[in-house]
Amino acid sequence: MKKYVGKNFGKSYNKPLSPVAKSMWFVYVLKCENDCFYIGIALNVKERYEEHVNGRGSDFTKDNKPIKIIKRIKTNTSEKGLAEVFENYHVIEYGKKYGAEKVGGGSFRKKGILKKKIQDIVKKSVTQRLNTTLYK
Repeated sequence: MKKYVGKNFGKSYNKPLSPVAKSMWFVYVLKCENDCFYIGIALNVKERYEEHVNGRGSDFTKDNKPIKIIKRIKTNTSEKGLAEVFENYHVIEYGKKYGAEKVGGGSFRKKGILKKKIQDIVKKSVTQRLNTTLYK
């Protein structure tokens, strides 16, 4: 069995990978040109990053060239659908923090969709807080 040497949350490890671990999805965050961020999922983040850099990634990274990988998050799932849920969560969080126009990835590929989603989340959050305060 092949051994893998790498980093996982700052800890180096050298242990055999199980077949399940080989198919675990990661959410990754790329810092891109124009002060943008791209969030995606991959089984192999390094290979996927190279695809983005070489123009074989998403349309967003074709317009905003990736500079570096800034975060790699293990999802602990081998199911792509569940990994996509994690991906969307991080896209929304980065969109709220840096602005929807500065973030790409997830299910928000059409222009304006992420901004609308963030507005809906903020509106719902404010409404919930108001209801909690008013109807105690």
